[in-house]
Amino acid sequence: MRYNTNLTAQFAQGASLINETLVLLPAYKESMTRRQFSKYVIENGLMPSCTERRITNVVEEVFFKRFVERNPSLPKWLAAIRERGLLLEEFRQILMVYCARDIAVYYNFIIEALNPCRCSGQQEFNKTEARIYLERLQKEGKINWKETVHKKISSSLNTALKNFDQVSSKGKILECRPSDFTILYFLHELHFAGLSDAAIVNDTDWQLFNLSREDVITRIMDLNIKGGYIAQRSGDLLVISWNHKTMEEFIDAAL
Repeated sequence: MRYNTNLTAQFAQGASLINETLVLLPAYKESMTRRQFSKYVIENGLMPSCTERRITNVVEEVFFKRFVERNPSLPKWLAAIRERGLLLEEFRQILMVYCARDIAVYYNFIIEALNPCRCSGQQEFNKTEARIYLERLQKEGKINWKETVHKKISSSLNTALKNFDQVSSKGKILECRPSDFTILYFLHELHFAGLSDAAIVNDTDWQLFNLSREDVITRIMDLNIKGGYIAQRSGDLLVISWNHKTMEEFIDAAL
């Protein structure tokens, strides 16, 4: 499964972890185990401001769970993308999706709370929205968390929104437009994960960018040919002829 659907109270030891991920991606070697990699990070002082316990948690409970366990090739892909100079703003869009896939409450919060505000034209997203959302989940019987957990998770939700440029530090809802590369990256990632063309278009991940099915099709057609594929549309049917045979081949061609 590409994403976690379990509404747990563990918000992945800090949720976004953008800076930590930027450090860990180029250092990771595909053959490393959890323990080997955390030991490597500690011994080489890659995260000097963190305690050994913090490093172990980040490496073994977040990095491995979010990236390596999903797809052992994923760290290599992401490291190559950064090495080739993808702007941090665009890279954060990609990391946001992996964070959301890892943390179900964040995934759902974007789609069920933030997106409706975007669609209604609301300009501000008050930090209390996260608490209200969690209280609704509690009433619906989807979670059963203590007061202290509600405070922690609502704070983590708000922090993640800011870290991934979805909401400003002052609570303003920011424009949500994934870059062309972000669209192409996830099109190919979903394709190489074995999804059909129809399943790719209908995938719920696009909702993390507040994209409707028609929005996705429009972006696919806009990037036709230059995106590394040939897309043909007839009514509701979309068929894509994929030029690249591997994700590595796509990355080499796109960047």
